[in-house]
Amino acid sequence: MSSLRPTLWLLLLATLPQTVHAELVCTAQWNRIRIGLVKNLPFTADIAFSEWKLSADGTQKQRNGPSFVAHAARDSTGKVVIRMPAGWTEGRSPEHGDEATYWYSTICSPQDQTTTWISKSNAQIDSCRGGIPGLMQIHGPAFKFPLVPSKISVDSLGIKDFNGIQASGFRYARENAANSPKIEQWLSDSMEIEMSHTETDPLNAIETQAVVLNFRPQEAPSELFQIHLN
Repeated sequence: MSSLRPTLWLLLLATLPQTVHAELVCTAQWNRIRIGLVKNLPFTADIAFSEWKLSADGTQKQRNGPSFVAHAARDSTGKVVIRMPAGWTEGRSPEHGDEATYWYSTICSPQDQTTTWISKSNAQIDSCRGGIPGLMQIHGPAFKFPLVPSKISVDSLGIKDFNGIQASGFRYARENAANSPKIEQWLSDSMEIEMSHTETDPLNAIETQAVVLNFRPQEAPSELFQIHLN
């Protein structure tokens, strides 16, 4: 799946005044779905990623194969893990709805403020912030009405229920640019997680989506945060 990384995102991530409060979050692939590093709010969940071609008549056609599903969890200490599918053995495939055989894991630790990236045979630990996926610094509230640079407009979309999780919606776009990319986020302040993330590129008629599914407010298994190398 291609990465829709428009100029809009670069502006959203622009540095705001240093007096602005910043929060650390863990981000999934392509900066879609942010998760707060908060204590005593454990959960396990799935994240469905998909990409769509938009038609003039309003219909959509899925691009680059079927949706693929990642797994996310947070333990009671605030540590977050996101597992992205990395490959399937012969006889298994995402087209058949099979779980991946190999995974890339990203672990964000609030205690030492590091990101650990784990592949099949390698583990890399980095204390730098701003790596995607991984630990990122959000200027201003991470799960409430956002602070953005002056060139970006923000529309409030109200409240939506995601299977019992209330989230506030926001849509971002460049000011005075009708065909510029747009981003839509649904942020849950009570659970400190982004429940849905949509990026729309009108010029290329492409829409990418990431949606949290099967959210379960429960303690995450400790083995999800362990490093296993083949």
